[in-house]
Amino acid sequence: MDFADFITDLAHGRVHQQLGEAMQRIVSAVEDTGAEGSLTIKLKVTMDGVCAKVDVDAKEKIPREKMPGSMFFFGQNGSLHREDPRQLKLKAIDDPQPNMRVVKGEDE
Repeated sequence: MDFADFITDLAHGRVHQQLGEAMQRIVSAVEDTGAEGSLTIKLKVTMDGVCAKVDVDAKEKIPREKMPGSMFFFGQNGSLHREDPRQLKLKAIDDPQPNMRVVKGEDE
């Protein structure tokens, strides 16, 4: 029996089908991410009386999209902050102070 027929015959065709589906998942993920993927097939052959028993172990390495990173500032006691906790805060001025006057230029 040649190898292609052997793989197709394993577990009444279920191994061939599952390996094909695994390969499709890997190829799709490689196309989506640009990262490397792999399918490793291990065939273990042992004696079972007068017959050969073949066990199959397949391992998929499907590439995953990398999660984007974010920048944070370190705080005390292992905390993280979006704003630098060491930076002094400036008070925002929404309206001019009552004792302030607006100076207009010559153009206005």
